[in-house]
Amino acid sequence: MINMNKYVKKKRKFNGIEYEYISISNEKKNNTIVLPGWQQNVETYETMYKTISKYSNIYIIHFPGFINTVEPNRIVGLDYYVLLVKDLIEGLNLCNLLIIGHSFGGRVAIKLQSIYKSADYLLLVSSAGIKSKNILTKIKILKYKVKKKIYKKINKVKLQKLIEESGSKDFKQLSYVMKKTFIKIVNEDLTKHLKKIDVPVLLMWGSQDKTTPLWMAKKFSKKIKNSQLIVLKGCRHFSFLESKGQFNIILNAFYQNIWGDSY
Repeated sequence: MINMNKYVKKKRKFNGIEYEYISISNEKKNNTIVLPGWQQNVETYETMYKTISKYSNIYIIHFPGFINTVEPNRIVGLDYYVLLVKDLIEGLNLCNLLIIGHSFGGRVAIKLQSIYKSADYLLLVSSAGIKSKNILTKIKILKYKVKKKIYKKINKVKLQKLIEESGSKDFKQLSYVMKKTFIKIVNEDLTKHLKKIDVPVLLMWGSQDKTTPLWMAKKFSKKIKNSQLIVLKGCRHFSFLESKGQFNIILNAFYQNIWGDSY
């Protein structure tokens, strides 16, 4: 059981911006950092915490620019979030470390590990990081760029309407800084970083994931030399919520495999 008295919100500064992280300390020698998906909060991942807490202290980062946080004071890219996590790891002197990255959090984990070798293990859940190969998506983006370029020169009203109508509902609600930040992040392909990861990696994916389709998981599995892919049938992008029991059985087995009773 998680000791809720030790479920503590803490604040830390990075590049002049204050952000929050949750610390669940069980006085273990092992540590786990959970890196959330884009615009997700710490509560999204609560279904994992009971399992994790049996083996490890837990740290969950609430990234700047996400819901109910202070935004970065400029347009940033993936490196901003990578260096933020690196700063936290070094500041707390975390060792015996597993990083769990979901979706966007997986992007951060991949680049962090490939460059700085910060963790001993990775668990990537429906991770982002590879550009879509869908030809229809590419055509749609190209049409948008062409229209935007034309309207910018001849029709400001149509340009504004095009911008307002593009993107998902969640994207439209972002501030200008976070929209540009998001675009910068998703346009960075991390394929070249995958072969540089040399720690054990577990990949967990929903078979019906449309956000980060299963072909991405297979590419991760092929490029990351010491990886194992587990597919959760019928699940989509949030397998840890859609199939809590199955997800936590696999998660528990992974912790047993890497740390056993030495926690």
